[in-house]
Amino acid sequence: MLRDDIELVRNLIDNILEEKREKLERDKQREELESERDKREYEIEKIKLAQLEKQLEIENARKNLANTSQATEIGEPGSLNDNLESLIKSVNILTIPVPVRSESFNLFSHSLEKSFQNKSVPNELKAEILLNILGEKVNNLLAYVSQEDLCDYEKIKQLVLKEFEPTPQECLSNFKKAQRLPSETCVQFASRLCASFDYYCQLRKVTDFRPLCDLIVSDRIFETLDRELMTHNAVKQGESFFKPQQLGRECDVYLSSRGRSTKGLIKRNAVSEAKRVVGNKWATSYWLSDKNISKIFVSETKNINCVLSKRASRSLSACSQFRRLSVWDRAEVVERNNICFRCPPPHKLNECRSVKNCFCLKPHHRMIHFPRENSGNPASHLKLDAPAFVPKQSEGTAEANSQSQFVATGIEKGKPKNVILSTIRALVKDKFSQWVEVRCLLDVGSQSCLCTKACAERLQLKM
Repeated sequence: MLRDDIELVRNLIDNILEEKREKLERDKQREELESERDKREYEIEKIKLAQLEKQLEIENARKNLANTSQATEIGEPGSLNDNLESLIKSVNILTIPVPVRSESFNLFSHSLEKSFQNKSVPNELKAEILLNILGEKVNNLLAYVSQEDLCDYEKIKQLVLKEFEPTPQECLSNFKKAQRLPSETCVQFASRLCASFDYYCQLRKVTDFRPLCDLIVSDRIFETLDRELMTHNAVKQGESFFKPQQLGRECDVYLSSRGRSTKGLIKRNAVSEAKRVVGNKWATSYWLSDKNISKIFVSETKNINCVLSKRASRSLSACSQFRRLSVWDRAEVVERNNICFRCPPPHKLNECRSVKNCFCLKPHHRMIHFPRENSGNPASHLKLDAPAFVPKQSEGTAEANSQSQFVATGIEKGKPKNVILSTIRALVKDKFSQWVEVRCLLDVGSQSCLCTKACAERLQLKM
């Protein structure tokens, strides 16, 4: 029956082939894992061999130093200088180069301490070796250090670190601006960033999680302050830092003492004075100018000669001769001397940087403003001394309108600065239904009715 069942035979053959295929794949994976394990073991052995070579070099250096010190003790006293020079060379080899950046001096100090420990350098020679390695960088330091302190290594070390130690704010700025160098890998760059941030926390004396959170929040608040307020708080807090609530209190006290408001407090810095881009245009920054801050601007100005009176240090707008001229003559003087129409200084219009316009909102100076023609203004035919117009009264006029009414309207030519509204004399009933004459102001754009206190008292109204 098995021979006759072809489907069953096929299934058996497929299962056997599938098992063989899976077995081959498992063998292949096992071989790959074994090869990877062999490679890892090879790399580990290679690293161990490199460590042994370094330890061997250190042991050889120690033996050479011991032999040199023994030879120095046996030899003449004059060979002490040769021993010092050899110590300086050996310590300089085992120490990292003198850093260029100030934040790396702490790492340089740790490396130097390890070199002194490996070479067994006596304490009386450590200060001299340190000064010799630093070289010209400590010329200013030697000017105010006494002779006794020159032999004290700990004192010299503290002075050097204090001289080249960056401020916490500089350290934070360097951490934010750090970029990976072409010669270092990403792992080295990450290690350098970690060391830089650890050094910043060390300067701020932060060791726990809660102070670290306060430090991050305070630094974020610091970035939102303007330059003046930032400098004030940086000087006041020193090497430590204000907690967020304390920093906010200090800012409020400073702003209130200067008469400033927190509404206009927008960051103006630096890594901080950024512009936001909207589409292809630069978005305007909503800075609020503070009128209470004293601003001092220093600039160099050239002597200006008046084109009419030829007097030095006198602009054309301040010239009395120019002021006595008519508007047409002033415009002719400006055009003849090729002077800017917008501002008095003697420069051309295309060189003008002023944005001020006349009160008519046109780009010219107010002293060269041409008034409108009287013929085109119908208000010019009005006479102020004309008699009052009294309309005829009809027979059916009520008692309230029995008296004559006069409407006065003020019209000013051109574009007025002040709007003069119409007034009218009207009769209004008071509290006891008696007619009282009052003066009303007609404003077609008003959305509410107002009454003065004197009028309300006259009408005996409740207030």
